[in-house]
Amino acid sequence: MYNNINNKMSLSLLTLQNELDFIGGALILNNVIKNIRDYKRIKFEIFHIFADEKLYKSTQKSFYNNCQNSILLLNNLFQSYGLYTIFVGDIESEEDVDDFIKNLPLEDFFL
Repeated sequence: MYNNINNKMSLSLLTLQNELDFIGGALILNNVIKNIRDYKRIKFEIFHIFADEKLYKSTQKSFYNNCQNSILLLNNLFQSYGLYTIFVGDIESEEDVDDFIKNLPLEDFFL
């Protein structure tokens, strides 16, 4: 199931990147991808560097909000260009964001 979704997502990301490059809007997409990557990194990779748990929670919440907004914007961009729809409805929880980004094929894009 995830391979098929990842293939559709990869194709949609490439198409969107090409479309936005053409109109000079690649900066928007790069910021969206960066926000998602930053949240993924702070959530799953670098949580152990924070000595103060309260500081970590506050930082993580800020990154979560950026990521959530970025996913919504990415979904809207996909829909605007008639590409693969990432999800239907709203992102209602941190678990929704976590589930979405765990298998998001971002490693090949915008390096």
